[in-house]
Amino acid sequence: MSFLSPAREIVFVADGADWIWARVDAMIERACLPVDRTHKILDFYHASEHIADALRACKNLSDNDRRTQHKALSRKLLRPGGPLAVIERFSKLARRRRGKRVNKEIKYLRKYLDHMRNAEWRLAKVPIGSGIVESAIRRVINLRFKAASMCWREDHLAALLYPRCALKSACWEAFMHGDVQGRYWLASDTTAEPKAVLEGA
Repeated sequence: MSFLSPAREIVFVADGADWIWARVDAMIERACLPVDRTHKILDFYHASEHIADALRACKNLSDNDRRTQHKALSRKLLRPGGPLAVIERFSKLARRRRGKRVNKEIKYLRKYLDHMRNAEWRLAKVPIGSGIVESAIRRVINLRFKAASMCWREDHLAALLYPRCALKSACWEAFMHGDVQGRYWLASDTTAEPKAVLEGA
């Protein structure tokens, strides 16, 4: 059990970098997060960029046609069955010299198809863009720890960063209660097993 367990939904939004999703999977397992309420979402705007990359490979399209199709296909990503429809559309375009570039984008989108259930998540009011996360990094981390002339040791930074995240997430009371009971594991404690995992065992 982790202090995130009471959350109604736990959402991870990121681009398609393999190392990011590997860390997410490890975090879900180590923190014993409830699978039925934990969502892995491919950032909508990042997926839209890959649509643009595939259309750029189609040299027979004018700039106006490319913009029109990009807008239409990006919107399609938001509809039920839309991501698969986008892949099918590109499969018809993947021919001749542009085939290699278009197939690269098809492979990417197909790999993260299960991370693009956008219609379902929008209906449930779950965020599908990572902008809120990037803004939080700037406001929660950068403004506090990246001021001019600041230098940190990793263990000192972690000791302040975790409580600050709990405070800014309105989880201070729950975090402190769990910390006093020895339930939580900080990343700086590299010799210990995650206490949240031990408690849930």
